[in-house]
Amino acid sequence: MTTHYSIPDLIDAIDEHPLRWEVITLESVLSLPTLITQNGQTHVEFFFYPVGGSIDNRQIWAPYYRITSSAAAPYDIQYQPILPSELTNIPTETSLGSGDLSISSREQYDAQLNTLYTLTGQLIDIYLKPINTLNDEEKQAIADYRQHFKQLVHQPLLSAYIALNPKFFHWLELSQ
Repeated sequence: MTTHYSIPDLIDAIDEHPLRWEVITLESVLSLPTLITQNGQTHVEFFFYPVGGSIDNRQIWAPYYRITSSAAAPYDIQYQPILPSELTNIPTETSLGSGDLSISSREQYDAQLNTLYTLTGQLIDIYLKPINTLNDEEKQAIADYRQHFKQLVHQPLLSAYIALNPKFFHWLELSQ
């Protein structure tokens, strides 16, 4: 098992990065973490997306910046603009819809988010392993990640997550 930083540590490093305040608007929110591979190593990927509107009617717009962070070196961060061509069939000029979740309290949301972060950390070591080599504990971590992700994802953004990281979501589906 490889040593890596926690997801909250990676998020802190993203927030401390100078580009965070140069290219990302204050109205933007960091997405849930997903995983990608680059040069044979697993990295954590996020994106920023704008949120706006009144408190009782938050609206979400398409993501516009992808952030990739090495789990082994949290200050190895890449900021890349998302091109409209990467978001086929996803409107980039209008709201995608409401950002409401069916979670009843902030405490419940925070607890589920922390669990998702822990599960993402567990997946770093097993991502892209052939499905037939996964043990029961690894399969359970993947199932738990899927469950928490489904509860926490803003539904209008789900197609953007899949469009930006199809390999990861395909792997999640195959591991069911």
